[in-house]
Amino acid sequence: MQCASYSEVATLAVCRISGSTTLAVCKLFGSTKLAVWTLFRSSMLAVWKDWGLDLILREAYKNGVVMSGVSAGAICWFEAGLTDSWASDLQMMKCMDFIPGNCAPHYDEEPERRPATKRFLENKSIDFMYGIEGGAALHFIDEIPNSTIQFKKNKNAYKVTLDGDNIHESQYKSMDLKI
Repeated sequence: MQCASYSEVATLAVCRISGSTTLAVCKLFGSTKLAVWTLFRSSMLAVWKDWGLDLILREAYKNGVVMSGVSAGAICWFEAGLTDSWASDLQMMKCMDFIPGNCAPHYDEEPERRPATKRFLENKSIDFMYGIEGGAALHFIDEIPNSTIQFKKNKNAYKVTLDGDNIHESQYKSMDLKI
């Protein structure tokens, strides 16, 4: 599949990539919102770049399309994301860089996320991390974090930094999503 322009993406209802370990589904609602749900590994971004979809998505973003995602679909918008795309330890993966900074989804659901974040902060490969718990999203306005949106009770998002030898988690204000 080769997408030629933003207007083609605006009319795309479902884009599906499937394989033994790759599944990505993108849904475009009108021409103002894009949501990405993924079970992909690192291959999704490579496929998007190969198709030129990363450039089309960036153009859409610059034209006011709201981008969102869950799990790997959340980290794809950031400069880099904490991922389990490789069989070994959690690693930082370069993403599309729509939003400056680094993102760790499943921050409370997978016990190795916090220690991995601390390791990357300690070795100075990152300055900070956005830690997003399962059941929450971090809402940005003009690339600046605004608030945590809670899909589940008591779920949060944090700006995670290192203060000496200790992790400091600054919780964002939150709002419930009523569905």
